[in-house]
Amino acid sequence: MNQQRSRKKFTELDDIKLIQFVNQMKKPDWKKISFLMKKRSPKQCRDRYTNYLSPKVQNKKWTEDEDRLLLEKYSLIGPKWSFLTRFFKDRAAANIKNHYAKLTFKTLQKN
Repeated sequence: MNQQRSRKKFTELDDIKLIQFVNQMKKPDWKKISFLMKKRSPKQCRDRYTNYLSPKVQNKKWTEDEDRLLLEKYSLIGPKWSFLTRFFKDRAAANIKNHYAKLTFKTLQKN
């Protein structure tokens, strides 16, 4: 029987703990980290770290050039978010997907 995990947002303390657990391992063991985090699934831990907390990921403000590039690449490639990361240095697939949604929503609002 699967244990139901809460959908509560990660707190600042959760983020600190998660970073510490990941840094203690050569390669993250998401099941073990999930157990240590309590009330978080391996997927939640992995997604939070890889999309928001990893030092490899930047979450800085998007530039107009990046916006244009995203719209251009999306029109050629479509919603292949992981593939689109190749064109955006240090941006996570989730960040690209969310920004695309934000851009297209703004465009719809103007029309």
